[in-house]
Amino acid sequence: MERDHYECQHCKKEGKVTVDSIKTPGERKEVKLNVDHIYPIEKYPKLALVLDNLQTLCVYHHNVKEGRIFKPKKNKWAEDEWW
Repeated sequence: MERDHYECQHCKKEGKVTVDSIKTPGERKEVKLNVDHIYPIEKYPKLALVLDNLQTLCVYHHNVKEGRIFKPKKNKWAEDEWW
């Protein structure tokens, strides 16, 4: 994170800035940034701790990369006629 200046690298490519939240004493810190493995550990275990294989991503872009964002299901009755 220090190498990436605590900024999401994907947001940075889009021209946006997403930085980590500041810890307030007595409160829980909101996690906004994660460290991501560019090449997954499951397939490349030797690259697990190689710094060039790590990047800082915001929670949203990390979830998108890992396929954890789901599109809402369309209501099949949304376009139905109302009488």
